[in-house]
Parts: sequence; C-alpha cells; structure tokens
Amino acid sequence: MTLQNRIEKAACSYVDFNEDEEDLYHGSGEALAVVKKNKIVELHYIHDFADDQAKDLCQNLLDQQNNGAKIWLGMCSAYSFCQPELLDIGSTGAAKVMRKIAEENNF
Repeated sequence: MTLQNRIEKAACSYVDFNEDEEDLYHGSGEALAVVKKNKIVELHYIHDFADDQAKDLCQNLLDQQNNGAKIWLGMCSAYSFCQPELLDIGSTGAAKVMRKIAEENNF
C-alpha cells in the first residue's frame, strides 16, 4: 500500500506510523519523510537543521528522489505524519525545504 493510500482524512489528513516506522518518531515538529517501497525509512525534522545545512539536506533528498524515493513534507504529532505534501525536490520542493529551515531558525 502506497503512502498516499495510507492517508486518513479527519480534521486534517494524516498517516499513522506503523510498527516499522514508529522508532523514527521523535516528537512533534515539521519533518521530511523519505519513502521507499511504500515505507517511511527516514524522517528529517526541520528543527534539526541549521541554515547552512539546508543545501546538503536538499542534495541528499534529491539524490534519494532520483533513486526512486518519494519525499513528503508534513507535521509529526502523536505518532502520526500529518498534512502530508508530496514534494518534487528537483523543482520547487528544494526551495520550500530551504524556506522552512530558514523560518524555523529565525522565529
């Protein structure tokens, strides 16, 4: 089942972390999910990155996307990935990631 098929609709869209993914969860916050073979295999919390690390993160995500991974932006909360948004890192997604990191570090 794809991540998109796992999205539940309630007050907001969300995906519950399954048993294989729940160890990736480290509390609430905006995060990028790397999905391979329909599983979240990495979570990169936006608040873990300084402005000068954004370019390297985006390059890592682009490399993974080019190798078949899907990159999703969302909010982690209560062992769920909320408001998931599929990103195209090679297009506008990288700019969105860099902006989110800058906002996190400057507010």
